[in-house]
Amino acid sequence: MLRAVVACAVLSLAESAWVAPWFCHGLNCPEYVMEKNMTFGNQTVEMRQYTAQQMWTSTTVMSTSLTEADNVGFQRLFDYISGDNQGSVSVPMTCPVREYIQPGAGPNCNSTFTVAFYVPYKYQSALNASATTPPKPAKSDVSTTVDEKPLRVAVLGFPGMAPQDVVIQRVAELYTYLSTTNLKYDEENWFFSSYDPPFRIVNRHQEVWVQLFD
Repeated sequence: MLRAVVACAVLSLAESAWVAPWFCHGLNCPEYVMEKNMTFGNQTVEMRQYTAQQMWTSTTVMSTSLTEADNVGFQRLFDYISGDNQGSVSVPMTCPVREYIQPGAGPNCNSTFTVAFYVPYKYQSALNASATTPPKPAKSDVSTTVDEKPLRVAVLGFPGMAPQDVVIQRVAELYTYLSTTNLKYDEENWFFSSYDPPFRIVNRHQEVWVQLFD
């Protein structure tokens, strides 16, 4: 009897274990639960809930350009994982590169871009009982941040490259879809998440997210 109970428990854990989606390409990426999918014509919008207390290495860039903010923020974070941290530790690359965009007040005003790399699993104490503390950044413009609460988002994924005009077009599409629902969502700020290195040509995956509220 005890053996059967243990076997069932092991099976239950195995069934509930996180399996990263294909577009993470074997890299560590944030854990989430798929709540449901919604279909709008030929487009699918995913409803996800990301596990609370997951950590990111983040930097903030003020700019009028998503492309410029991405380049500046990425370089700061890449320097950090390449050893520009206390202890000169090399930190594994993860995905996605997540950008949280808080639009400026007008067309010529700076927007606030929070660019972030996901912290590897070996440092994620919310997911790993044996996690260690991530290296502290050496620069004041880079920090370790935590998503304190579960993050619920509507997600529109798309293939190919993601220049600024395409990203803006996609997030506008997502807002149009959400406007036809009864969901409560952030009508100003949004996320762009990119999963691929610049020289990957095929099987590229990009996403725009809008936060959902209860």
